[in-house]
Order: sequence, then C-alpha cells, then structure tokens
Amino acid sequence: MKTLIDKLKFVIKEGFLHIFGSTVINRIIRFATSIIIVRLLSKETFGSFSYAMNILEFFLLVNGLGVVPAILQFCSEKKDIEDKLPFLKYGLKIGISFNLLIGICIIFFTSFFELPV
Repeated sequence: MKTLIDKLKFVIKEGFLHIFGSTVINRIIRFATSIIIVRLLSKETFGSFSYAMNILEFFLLVNGLGVVPAILQFCSEKKDIEDKLPFLKYGLKIGISFNLLIGICIIFFTSFFELPV
C-alpha cells in the first residue's frame, strides 16, 4: 500500500501539482484584479467594462475547440515523444486556426454592434 509521501511524490513527478497550482494562482490573480478594478472605476465604467467582458467570454467559450486541454491530457499520459509530436502539431494547427477565426468574429462583432466601451 502506498504511503501519503509516495502519493505526493507521484503527483509532483507527473505534473499534476504544477497544473493545479497554476490554476489556483490564475484564479487568485483574477480575483485580486477584479477587486482592484472595482475600487478604481466608477459604477458606470465598471458596468460597461463588465458588459464588454461578458461578450468577450461568450466568444471564448469555444476557445481553440478544447484542443489545448485534450493535448495536455494526452501528452501527460503518453511517454513516447514520437507519439506526442503529431498530436501536438495537429492541435496547434487546429487551435491557432480556430482562435484566429474567433478573433475575426470579435472584430466583425465590434464593428457592427455598438459597445459601451
């Protein structure tokens, strides 16, 4: 039976701790930034900013078609670099292409619809 220390070593070696830690740090930074923005902006400006961010996050729901998490999962499971490389190239090609399409959609959206910001 594995001890707690063995399990922690496995988690650190496999990279889960890095992924989990980076997610936690990102959320802490977003939370702190939102507190700072609320203190610096007026109510009207913050409302406009929130509206624009909601529209942006609507577009980002389909960010890269979910290719990045899929590649991260696949590459963390496979040990052989020859198996990982084709999937990485494919994922980069699809993810970047789709993100460029999202960027173009955002530009078209902002040119046709009036935004408060």
